[in-house]
Amino acid sequence: MRLCIDLYCKNPHVLDPLRNFIILPSNKTIRLHKNRIQESVGWNEKVLQWCLDEAIAKGLSESDFWGGFALDEMKIQENIEMSVKDGKYKIVGLLDLGEAHDVMRTLTGDSDEPDLATQVLQFIFLSDCGLRFPIAQYPSGNCTPSDLYFLFWEGVLRMQEYGFIIYWCVLDGAECNRQFVKMHFKGKDYVEQNFMTCNVYTGRPMIFIMDPKHNTKKLRNNILKSNASGKPRYLLMNGNAITWYQLKAAFQWDQSSFSLPLHEKLTLQHFELDSASKMRNHLAEDVLDRKMLFLMQRYQQHLDETGSDGATIAATIALLEHTSSMISLFNDKLYINSVYDERLTKLQQLYNMMADWYIQCKESKNLFVSDKLWFDLQSMCIGFKSLVAFKLSKFPNSVIKPAIVNQDCVENHFCQVRACNGQNNNPTYLQQQSIQNSIRFGQTLISKKSNAGKPKRI
Repeated sequence: MRLCIDLYCKNPHVLDPLRNFIILPSNKTIRLHKNRIQESVGWNEKVLQWCLDEAIAKGLSESDFWGGFALDEMKIQENIEMSVKDGKYKIVGLLDLGEAHDVMRTLTGDSDEPDLATQVLQFIFLSDCGLRFPIAQYPSGNCTPSDLYFLFWEGVLRMQEYGFIIYWCVLDGAECNRQFVKMHFKGKDYVEQNFMTCNVYTGRPMIFIMDPKHNTKKLRNNILKSNASGKPRYLLMNGNAITWYQLKAAFQWDQSSFSLPLHEKLTLQHFELDSASKMRNHLAEDVLDRKMLFLMQRYQQHLDETGSDGATIAATIALLEHTSSMISLFNDKLYINSVYDERLTKLQQLYNMMADWYIQCKESKNLFVSDKLWFDLQSMCIGFKSLVAFKLSKFPNSVIKPAIVNQDCVENHFCQVRACNGQNNNPTYLQQQSIQNSIRFGQTLISKKSNAGKPKRI
């Protein structure tokens, strides 16, 4: 039956030719087994037990039961639908962020009329060993930091009841998420606290990390907006400018000078960005990685040899020296087993460089990256180092794999949701809810980025 479910989740028609040779259960029987655990709003005990059963079946060690939450929101179609369970009809598609949300609305005097959900808030458990499991979801819309606060800590408690310890959380740079993190440091400096707060249930640290992938894109976008007019900003480090024109000029020189470009991945799409291409991780990473650093260094030599002033791009090269190390770290599948790892030292150097740059530009903020990005970079650098230090102090023989500490698992989950609905970029809440089990059965339990051997199906 398990094999049939796996094949059915990939393609319902793949079993039809096999029925000519072997006796297999009908598609209806397979669907009944697949959907024996009904998806519901919030923290479902049966889903939590399913996650525990899979962890035990995979032989996870004690340290592997420690991990974090990756959470994000996906846009859905506003619609009211009816679902049937045990002969009872239920309305689906209304906003539901828990009892605390409803109480707060009552206290603030908001209308008691139900609202339609415009987004779905997804929680995914991400173990330090690479195990990932979609654990809970809520129909949401304009989720506030206080809503997220209550839902998050409820999830921490529920996971603890099933033996999982949540000690970190990775989020993107949405303003709601940023305020949610700041709520934990009222009256305290989050930098001095190393972006660690106290777990209200265990007394252990809780660490917050802003997603490295989103930070790379936002850093690229800040450079994209940098120009000599200073509108909206003109990045200036140690008296030298950092502009988008410099990167594009290097690309054009590379394309016109060599039959085999020095940076073979760069295309016009990297520099002529629209709203969709700005969301692509690889387009941002390619203009800030080691190959771009090498290209800019060769371009600087070219400028000096042709009588131009190569020193004008010195600040850009200095920035790329640090961003290339950051991108390399958070794409690295090689584990970290020491707080003295060279990659952590380079991450600290990135933070030190950004901090010095911030001090230089205190008088004029448009000479530095946005305040939001600066907060996110602080959280990423300090939070990740805190994560490594705490985990290795608790389990000295454990390891941390940098490549899995991001929101990719959530983004991939949303892609699977859309694909299972016929490439529908805007499914309803009921549509995306009905295929959650198919995703859990069809995905690999252990991430390929976890360096944990050949992945196996759930």
